[in-house]
Amino acid sequence: AFILSMMSPRPGERLLDVGCGTGEHLRMFHEKGCEVTGLDASPFMIARAREKLGSRAELHEGRAEDLPFSDNAFDHVVLITALEFTEDPGLAVPGAIRVCRNRVFLGCSTRIRCSPCSAAWRAASATPSTAGRAS
Repeated sequence: AFILSMMSPRPGERLLDVGCGTGEHLRMFHEKGCEVTGLDASPFMIARAREKLGSRAELHEGRAEDLPFSDNAFDHVVLITALEFTEDPGLAVPGAIRVCRNRVFLGCSTRIRCSPCSAAWRAASATPSTAGRAS
């Protein structure tokens, strides 16, 4: 519920969940009418998400640091407890901003080292090509 209130998705908007795991958040956004896409590095997690969502979500195996999507392809991008599993948050955050045309939501657990993520977010948000798109 907190994530939905922060993101305020509208029916028909495109949403990417980076590190989608078993698809719980994808299901939540799909129920709000979003067209959902999930990406996870784990084939096991993608298989569980596919079992749960079937054709209601587009699912991809891949890394947060190398998103295989076009610039501005999504209205919203969420990374919910995903950065702590990336090798380089400094690549994952700018990639999320690149593929998003509206809002990027970062949800971190206490296991993440905050300084690299904070530095990556500040650096990516300051670049002219992305300024004003991430909120």
